[in-house]
Amino acid sequence: MDDGSEVLQLKELLRHDPEAVIRLFESQPSLYGNPSALSEYVKALVRVDRLDDSELLKTLQRGDCGQRGPSPPKKEKEKIYIYIYIYILHLLLFY
Repeated sequence: MDDGSEVLQLKELLRHDPEAVIRLFESQPSLYGNPSALSEYVKALVRVDRLDDSELLKTLQRGDCGQRGPSPPKKEKEKIYIYIYIYILHLLLFY
């Protein structure tokens, strides 16, 4: 299954079973770098009220993005985290 069809599957699952979205996303490392899949995952976490306890938030709080190789400059990492936090807040407020 390609990333596009997996994202469509996540969107469909989100309508009826947000827990299934979480399980599928967390079991498919290939989806981690896909912004659309990440979006569906965050929506599912919000729906089941698990965002605060999620590995995603814990990872962001630690500042560990699982990167390989040299770490980006601190200012670049901070920008990335700010964008992610804004996105999560947007989902919480307007979803």
